[in-house]
Amino acid sequence: MALPSMVLEWFENQQRTGFSHPASLSFCLFFTLVSLLWFNRVRVARSTNLPPAPPKLPIIGHLHCLGTLPHRSLGALSRKYGSLMLLHLGYTPTLVVSSADMGREIMKTHDGIFANRPITTAAKEFLYGGKDVAFAPHGEYWRQVRKMCVIDLLSVKRVRSFRFVRDEEIRNMAHKIKQACDMRRDVNLSDLIAGVTNNVISRVALGRSFEGEHGRSEYAELTKDVMQLFGKFSMEDMFPSLGWVDVLTGLKRKMRNTSKAMHQFLNEVVEEHLMAKKDEADEADQKDLVDLLLEYAEDSSSKIEFTRENLRSVILDMFVAGTDTTTYTTLEWAMAELINHPDVMKKVQEEVRRVAGKNPTVYENDISEMEYFNCVIKETLRLHPPVVLSLPRVSTTSVIIEGYHISAKTRVIINIWAISRDPKIWDKPDAFMPERIRPTGASVNIIAIELLSTSENLGQSTSENLAVTPLINGDEWRTIEKKKKTKKHVQRSPGEIDDPTLAMMKKVSALARKKVKHLDGYIKEIWDERMGQTFACIHCGTFFREFDKAQKHVSKDHPALAKQFSKGK
Repeated sequence: MALPSMVLEWFENQQRTGFSHPASLSFCLFFTLVSLLWFNRVRVARSTNLPPAPPKLPIIGHLHCLGTLPHRSLGALSRKYGSLMLLHLGYTPTLVVSSADMGREIMKTHDGIFANRPITTAAKEFLYGGKDVAFAPHGEYWRQVRKMCVIDLLSVKRVRSFRFVRDEEIRNMAHKIKQACDMRRDVNLSDLIAGVTNNVISRVALGRSFEGEHGRSEYAELTKDVMQLFGKFSMEDMFPSLGWVDVLTGLKRKMRNTSKAMHQFLNEVVEEHLMAKKDEADEADQKDLVDLLLEYAEDSSSKIEFTRENLRSVILDMFVAGTDTTTYTTLEWAMAELINHPDVMKKVQEEVRRVAGKNPTVYENDISEMEYFNCVIKETLRLHPPVVLSLPRVSTTSVIIEGYHISAKTRVIINIWAISRDPKIWDKPDAFMPERIRPTGASVNIIAIELLSTSENLGQSTSENLAVTPLINGDEWRTIEKKKKTKKHVQRSPGEIDDPTLAMMKKVSALARKKVKHLDGYIKEIWDERMGQTFACIHCGTFFREFDKAQKHVSKDHPALAKQFSKGK
């Protein structure tokens, strides 16, 4: 208390001698006020039990602790400082949760306090400051829009009504695989699965497919750009007074241009639906997402105002949730793990073929009978969560969690990656073991599975899992790098994607093997280090890059042998 005593002594001296300048009194009062506020802050900090934290630096706080892979860096820190850490990212206090029990406290016990999300720079630009579902403040608007999505847009009846769309797209994918097999060409699973999921989502949401070359579409590419920009580091989010830095770096301009392109695209889609004027006789269940949202916007009995901006924001929510995270990223990882674990692939193939029988198509009703298949999907979600760090939440009031004081306006991030690989929960957490998910599994943890199942990234629709079944049911798969012993699923590196909250992988390229009966005796597949995959005529030794050319060679140059072999078959 030496500093206040010095201030008081100085003030008494000034009273005896008289203030020499009017500014002296103002300075004295200002200095006293600042001192009292500072000492009060120190006293409160010492009296409250705050969560542990590593040492921080001036101004930037703990930003230097994040590294290039924040989920891994935070996971390493949690092993030293505990499952609750209070970091200061710039001027923003942030609680990092790294255990299933503490995650349950946040998402279940105190969900009302942590219901809101902070409005980031990206949310302001793309979602008009939170006019969607994910970033909307907890209140009447949020309740009504969420109710609309759950009851009208994503109800079981509505999802089942679009079963024909999913079945048709999956059949198209199976046809493409068959064509590639017949021509002995490699299959790029990334493009194949992305094409299926993008087509399903665009047809269900927008009424038609926007598929382009290699399964890519305009809206899918825009959605990818949006996701990357949501994950970009924004100076304004951490240091509100330094928002001008985002202007200098070009981040604001890129956000503005991408937002303009996305909103223009969505406006064109809405105008198409308004001009179409669908026949009133059409079944209500066959209306797409935009049709339903337009009806809601025109409903005079609605309790909230639902403008064109709200409509675009909700559609964008659906795109981001369905296109870039929970669907084809998970399916890519599932196939990568199955290809790298032949024993698991064999088990799941036997189960799928047993349930499907002679029918080459697996239907949605069959999924519930495939226990091991569902374990494969859940284990894939555990080992490779599409979203490794949850979207941040913010506390509306102060709260006590595990004896620690959490102040109001504290951001909360759940490290889903750390929970899914917690050695206290999972036996051999880095291993791909679908058996652990079974109810009888020795290492299963109900709390962890429940938490992961309700987080942002594991809302995987059962129907979307059907996209994997044609890949498993009819073909055998292997990676094309025959000479390489390195596993095909690749570590996520910062050079692959700019968004630190997404777990991405490199392109999966695999070859589906099917026997071509009348030519197997004279054509042999050979891997050449320089040329890659080649096909050789066993009779004369001629090499070909493509199987169909090797087939024509045998039929033309060795007709007698080909005919003789064909008769033998």
